[in-house]
Amino acid sequence: MRVIAVTVLAAALAGCAGAKFKQNMETSGARLDELSQYQLRNVSLTPSDHPRADQAMSYCGGGFVSVRANVLEKMEEELSGRSTSTSPILVAKRKMEDAEEWLSSCAQRYGVLMWAMMEGPGTAQPLKTSEWLRQNRSALLSFRLASSNLRQHQAKMRGLQTAIGMGLMSGSLNYGNPPRYQYINPYMRSDGTMVEGHLRTTPNDYCFDNLNGC
Repeated sequence: MRVIAVTVLAAALAGCAGAKFKQNMETSGARLDELSQYQLRNVSLTPSDHPRADQAMSYCGGGFVSVRANVLEKMEEELSGRSTSTSPILVAKRKMEDAEEWLSSCAQRYGVLMWAMMEGPGTAQPLKTSEWLRQNRSALLSFRLASSNLRQHQAKMRGLQTAIGMGLMSGSLNYGNPPRYQYINPYMRSDGTMVEGHLRTTPNDYCFDNLNGC
């Protein structure tokens, strides 16, 4: 009965841990899908009726959009060659932080305020490009970690299940201690029946490892 309990417990733990890793993968995967729908709609400026608004938008806004496009294009190129590395995303995030700071400083020289926000689906919160990149990297790392944990967990559980199965088939699963046997000499019972010499399992707390079963 203890072997059955151990098997059931192992299966239960496997199911709980496996479900947790799968849920983490689904959560981070869903976040990646959501982030992929974000787009930079426009660069905003206030006050819009400022005499130098057009100049600020042309120089500062145009410069920012150009730098942003180059940064993201470079990141995509590097990611295509490094399928397991997220360092290009981190580098792009830092460059975009500098670009966003430059946009703000440039606008101030023209006497206006400027910002660029990426808009997501539905009521999703707008994000700066640098923050969008940070969240992409975080979600991607979470997805890869959960995926790796799930693969390792599945491999371990396959090994455990194989060990349990072999133990049940051989009758040797006794919490790491193989069963011991002893030879019983021929003897005569009190009713006169002759019992031939035979092997039997050394008495213990379990019946599953008995030669004749439970």
